Amino acid sequence: MTAIERKKEATTVLRQTGIAAHIDMLEAIKEPTSVILHCDAQGILIRYNGAYMLSVFALSAVRLFDKYLPLQGNGPIVVRQAFERQHLQDRGYKEEIRCVTAFYDGPQLSEADLPTFITFSKLVPDDLDFIWNYYHELATEAYLTDRLEKGVMTAVTSKGKKAGFIGIHQEGALGMLEILPEYRRKGYAAMLERHVMNQLIANGKIPYAHIKSDNEPSLALHRKLGFSFAKEEISWF
Repeated sequence: MTAIERKKEATTVLRQTGIAAHIDMLEAIKEPTSVILHCDAQGILIRYNGAYMLSVFALSAVRLFDKYLPLQGNGPIVVRQAFERQHLQDRGYKEEIRCVTAFYDGPQLSEADLPTFITFSKLVPDDLDFIWNYYHELATEAYLTDRLEKGVMTAVTSKGKKAGFIGIHQEGALGMLEILPEYRRKGYAAMLERHVMNQLIANGKIPYAHIKSDNEPSLALHRKLGFSFAKEEISWF
């Protein structure tokens, strides 16, 4: 079976199993650099940009994927079944964060209400200090530098001053959203994320985010933007 055929097979299986719970994997499959490490009735494992995305369909199959997974600290792993989460913890992996998956599968959103003093621009490696001053949760300077070098960090500017930023994580999720304190509660987060969402949609992608389960402000923002939510939580190791 060719790599393209394996991706088609994996896409079919994941869609049948549940689009909402697997939107991250479905989006990763679209990317030419993603690799299907395992795909059958037992489960699917994808490697994309150094991240391992796993969905195991039966408890009896949980050990079948161990041989593919990196050692603790050698690459992030995301899982979505409680028994797989427990299995990794039993093997000594540390759960870093538990999230809800939100995704937007609709048309581009209107930006007609955007004030004329609001603009958007790509951030560059020279902006690292600016980013690091406001965001370093579960991130390193090396990781943020990589995101800046990849050109996936976007700033919102108000009257010529940076008001906040958002980025796209290595696995394709929207994230790293931060609005500077003096600009909060003024709609900047929604305007910024909406702008990046529209760019993704224009490129044939489905915007999605992994949101910390207890981050109510972020959950509320994504409800406002029209995102749907998966019922299952995911865990990053």
